[in-house]
Amino acid sequence: MPGQFIVSDDYGTEAVQACGLIATTVEAPAFRAKFQSELCGKRTDCDAQFNEMFVARLIERYVLADWRAINLHCKAYPMECNSFSALEGWSRESHNKNVARIANQRSEEIARQREAAILDEERQQAASLVSAARAALATYLRMRYPAAVAPDVINR
Repeated sequence: MPGQFIVSDDYGTEAVQACGLIATTVEAPAFRAKFQSELCGKRTDCDAQFNEMFVARLIERYVLADWRAINLHCKAYPMECNSFSALEGWSRESHNKNVARIANQRSEEIARQREAAILDEERQQAASLVSAARAALATYLRMRYPAAVAPDVINR
């Protein structure tokens, strides 16, 4: 599909990612004119509908953004959110931070699982070596001292 590409990770997860900024698209005069003519007509709430459309697109694209934090920031610092581009910038930044946080958590989880698997394998190898050493010692003692070695002494 034009304007999109597929991203995938090492674990087989794929996602369709849109290209380009939403603000660039919706701020284009041709887009605004088409929106106005096709959806607004003589309606008086066209700006509100346009703004809702823009925010809905942000929410759709930047699914991991912290919308509560963005809303609070924009209320506290309205001059930093006074354009579609600025609002998209905050949305994208929040989304990307959460993507990185989730990726780091997943990476740490995988590292812990690998470490646990290595430790488990080392324990199994050590148990096998101990069993082999006991068996070898038992064989040696039986051969060297056949009458003197009781089976319970060997298995301690």
